[in-house]
Amino acid sequence: MPTWFYNRPLEKADPTEAKVAEVFNELPKGWYIRWGYFYERKSVAGLRDKEGDFILLGPDKRILVVEVKGGQNRHFALSGVWEHGEDNPATQLNDEWKAVIFDLREHFEGKVPYVGKALCLPHVNLTEQDRLQGELGRECLIFGQDLKDFTSWWAQYVASHATHCKDPVKAFHASIARGLKPESLRMFLKQSDRLFDQFKATKFEILSMLKNNRHWIVEGGVGTGKTFLALKQAEWLAEQGEGRRVLFLVYNLLLAERLTKMVARLKLSKGSIEVRSWETLLAEVIAVEDLQLEVPTDLETLKDYYQEELPGYVRLALAGGKPLPRFDALVVDEAQDHDTAFDAESEEAIGWWSWYFALLKEGTEASVAIFYDKAQRPAFRGADKFDVDHLRAALGGAVHVKLEKALRYTQPIFHYLKQLRSEATKHLVDAIQAHDQLPVGPEVVELNCPPEDTRELVEQIVQDWKSKGLCKPSDVALIGPRKWLKDSSLGDDAKVCGFEVADYNEDLMGSVSYIGAHRSKGMDFLAVIIIDFAPFEELSADSKHVDVQEAYFMGASRARQLLGVVSVNV
Repeated sequence: MPTWFYNRPLEKADPTEAKVAEVFNELPKGWYIRWGYFYERKSVAGLRDKEGDFILLGPDKRILVVEVKGGQNRHFALSGVWEHGEDNPATQLNDEWKAVIFDLREHFEGKVPYVGKALCLPHVNLTEQDRLQGELGRECLIFGQDLKDFTSWWAQYVASHATHCKDPVKAFHASIARGLKPESLRMFLKQSDRLFDQFKATKFEILSMLKNNRHWIVEGGVGTGKTFLALKQAEWLAEQGEGRRVLFLVYNLLLAERLTKMVARLKLSKGSIEVRSWETLLAEVIAVEDLQLEVPTDLETLKDYYQEELPGYVRLALAGGKPLPRFDALVVDEAQDHDTAFDAESEEAIGWWSWYFALLKEGTEASVAIFYDKAQRPAFRGADKFDVDHLRAALGGAVHVKLEKALRYTQPIFHYLKQLRSEATKHLVDAIQAHDQLPVGPEVVELNCPPEDTRELVEQIVQDWKSKGLCKPSDVALIGPRKWLKDSSLGDDAKVCGFEVADYNEDLMGSVSYIGAHRSKGMDFLAVIIIDFAPFEELSADSKHVDVQEAYFMGASRARQLLGVVSVNV
């Protein structure tokens, strides 16, 4: 990987610029890159107030000044203005190029390296820029197709020039990277997270335009940012009027824990958001009648409990006349896990939702935001138990928004997920599409071993990520088919890179987390390693593994930027 010198707040980086940075980040060791460089002098104190984009030092001792422009880089003849400002891009590039040469001569004794210049236009091709080619020449233009094989472009247009500097790295440090420390690749992970946040913020703008509606139904596949948008919607609802009490409901206990922490960090100007899992909410409801929620562990009686015993308790509490929790608005994330019917013969059209609406001060007239992906409803729960049309009818209609683009994955992880296609997972795979600007990121690591060697290979992956500065061991979540760590191939006393492995707990710090795949729904992590599954292609050959295939996909889709797979020999 190249050595980076970074002088720009991550949140200030333009998405097009960040995309070019990802291409440069694929360059091998021996390259040096400065990102962000002030080049135009102010009239006072010798300061500079214009910032350029990239300065590259190649292993062949030559320097290139690169200015990036997004869009089509159009020139509007009637006004004389260019798409990105009043200056001709060629003029901007030339000013920065002169400043770099000046700095090299001022701060380095001896002959300076050759310095080239290029305008980078990732979104256009060479046939669309005749005017700039006339002003700059082909050797000073980097188009989208050139970025696909940047080293070849460099060899043709930069490396062909003579250079006589004996120590170009020293020259680069003395002038171009003066006072800066080199950054690790982890900087790109931070930048990618900023980019993901920009994507999600853009999606929230759509919901903001629909804010005058009372009911929202938002549909989206894995990685489309539903949980982020649900939280933003809850925040907006809480701050309406004199402040509202918002119930934020999820099914997954672990997701509820995480969201509780996230809500605690919000700085609401008024109102409140109260996160509840399905279980904790119903425990509060039946507690008014001094009833205790005791979920049986016996699988044979569990179905009867959910379909008959628990609904009976809840109906009793709702009909008891005692004060119940009351909320002004409802937001439900992963809504597909909340049944709209108790069983196939039920006459109650909205199932569990009748309980939720009963807790709203205005019932179905209250503000309700529903975020769902029917493809993520587990097969064993029954697809017919959730029907979004029943909810829409109960609410008297709702604005419907469909999120189609994956927002949280790097390109390698997205492409890996798209390969996990079988009869059991095709509904999940087909539901996700790539955002146009997904970051490049490290490749997915795939290893295979006997179960007893799992820990060794997990440590190998984590150590490699750690040595490259990509993550800390405590950033890693291990996801397997079994619910608890003690039942995994690692056992309950394993260590990875000196860190204890422990069942995931939102409050637990400084350990490598283990999570059962079905418990991980709705969550995401910087780094994930899948363990204890057979290779996916072997699972897909056997229909009895339908649920395991879904679990495999669900676990892999929790990774944002780093994904490893340690499958077991079968």
